[in-house]
Amino acid sequence: MKSETKTQGSSLEFTDKEEEASFVIIIEQLKMFVGVNLDITLNKMYEVKRKFYDENPYVSFLNGEVYIINDIGKELYGFPLMCKLQWYK
Repeated sequence: MKSETKTQGSSLEFTDKEEEASFVIIIEQLKMFVGVNLDITLNKMYEVKRKFYDENPYVSFLNGEVYIINDIGKELYGFPLMCKLQWYK
């Protein structure tokens, strides 16, 4: 499934690969985490940022640990585990 979305004069392509993504839309907060205040806006596009560690023993962070800057300006890690997402590159 290939879809595109236009934002600020550029075209973004949907991807289901987190490691390729530069942006993410948070569709919904998973029910088990409702009540946890993530300070995010649903259906809003956020820029995906990555944190790299000098000595990282975890294979899962080879492409960097993903995070976004939430609506109050704080780094939000773990959002991929707590939300239904659409990734874009």
